[in-house]
Amino acid sequence: MSRQAPSVSATLLNASPDGLACLVASQMRASLASGSRIVAEFSIGEVAKVFTLPARIVYVEPASRDDCVRVGIEFEAEAGRERSDLAAALASEQDEHTHGHAEPAT
Repeated sequence: MSRQAPSVSATLLNASPDGLACLVASQMRASLASGSRIVAEFSIGEVAKVFTLPARIVYVEPASRDDCVRVGIEFEAEAGRERSDLAAALASEQDEHTHGHAEPAT
């Protein structure tokens, strides 16, 4: 019988089609080892789709806040379709934030 890994809540800092960075409560650090394979589940911006990608932890390092650690996660290559969907969602999110918000220089 396999043991299910614990679910860990995090605050998303940034995401790309290759991976993400997030903040995790310091007390969870013991369960976050570099090289560990995980499943990352998250959503971005106004996109209703939840992304679920196989990944591995690349680094766990101190954050600027004492109560958190910064975790870097790299998505696995076999998540190609989901990574493509994420790239499209990120591009759409970026377009929403760049259109109509620029002021001409004076």
